[in-house]
Amino acid sequence: MSQILAPPKVYLDTGHLINIARLRRGEPIPNASLRDAYTTLDSYIVKKHFGLIYNPAAPLDWVDGKATFASASEIADVIQSAKLQYYFIGDPFIYTAEVFQELNRIAPTVTVPTLAILQPILPNEEIAVALGVLAKLVPNFLTTKDLQGVRGGTNLPEKLRLPTFRAIVKETFNYRDKRRSTYDERVEGFKAAMSNDIKHLVQIPKEMAELRIQWMDRFLRLNPILTALNPNISPNDLLATVDVERCPAMRLWFLARYRRIKAGFPAKDNDVDDWGSLPVAPYADLMLTERHLREFIIQADPSFKKKVTADPSEALQILSQWT
Repeated sequence: MSQILAPPKVYLDTGHLINIARLRRGEPIPNASLRDAYTTLDSYIVKKHFGLIYNPAAPLDWVDGKATFASASEIADVIQSAKLQYYFIGDPFIYTAEVFQELNRIAPTVTVPTLAILQPILPNEEIAVALGVLAKLVPNFLTTKDLQGVRGGTNLPEKLRLPTFRAIVKETFNYRDKRRSTYDERVEGFKAAMSNDIKHLVQIPKEMAELRIQWMDRFLRLNPILTALNPNISPNDLLATVDVERCPAMRLWFLARYRRIKAGFPAKDNDVDDWGSLPVAPYADLMLTERHLREFIIQADPSFKKKVTADPSEALQILSQWT
């Protein structure tokens, strides 16, 4: 009896979504092999029960640069046309979710929230919103500055019914235009952090354990979460016991970023969006991304060659087991 396979979970970055959108509107793709590959991928999206992974940070990239509502909506339509979509928890909450899963394993008496990493987007059903869950559980989890950059301000739902992807595009354009400084800050902040890390390159694994704890405290803000839910514990002592090998997205982020830092070249504006998709890789069956990010992922862990590519023709080979 042949094995019954679950539908593959597929992530397409913005550049590849744009090419499929161009193909749909009849714009020529001169390279015949690329055109054929994108045509087949598009057929899989529309006709087969493949699951496209939606990263909630992606629309920030869709509306960037010279994008118009029409061009960004074409990207949204590609996602919308899939028979199945998954909502990805997103950066930085993916790392928080993994740490909580690990703490459940090593310290089951410690209270931590459960955060879903991938949720199917189903008609008329709600999805859990990680930021809303954490803000509800932990008083003052969000600072005044955070609230300035959060769509919805203090009215953060723990669950919501996801609107259409075109509606999300409209919301994202409004956010970009009304909060331009906050929108641009994500790029400048990423570039500054990368420059600082390149300047102060650390060696691994010698300093990595300590740096990981600092990162979980400063970037993920796990200390106030753990303290609010478990007043009698030492958060740092608990975080020191986390086995990063059991946190696949966090492990990949550290290893890939270290290799990116060693490469030493300055960050580009669109790097923030590319690297924001990196944590999807461990949870996808196929990740079709851009070339540089793929190279750092493969350098970090060669096993990702089996499912991370920048070549749509190679993506079809990866998907062949489901077709």
